Amino acid sequence: MSYTLHAYFLTDNEQNEGSVFDSIKGLFANSKDAVFSEDRNPFTKQNILRLTIDNFYTITFLFEKSNHVLEDFKEIKKGKRAKSRIRILFGADPDNNFDHIAVMIYDFLTKLDNVLIYNVTNRKILYETPC
Repeated sequence: MSYTLHAYFLTDNEQNEGSVFDSIKGLFANSKDAVFSEDRNPFTKQNILRLTIDNFYTITFLFEKSNHVLEDFKEIKKGKRAKSRIRILFGADPDNNFDHIAVMIYDFLTKLDNVLIYNVTNRKILYETPC
């Protein structure tokens, strides 16, 4: 089954698409089995970063900064604001062969400043930076 995570930035910080994508690429800099590609959604013009492992398993990353993010976040956490997020789409992994990759990415997200990680598939907050 595939699933989606959102990592919301809880402050107006200096996060931007370039720095986020570069940080994600840095996680896999020493991996021979990881290949990155970049694309652009022809409809939204949004940049897309794809990570492919072993020429098989794909994870898609998007950096979003819009009013749409703010509206989505209102449904998750009342009284807090988020203007940007990283959307991560994990491909189907029925045999759990790539769980270690998901753990690496989750660990990376928890180390970001002022972030809330939300599992869209299960509608559950997984992590929020301690105040």
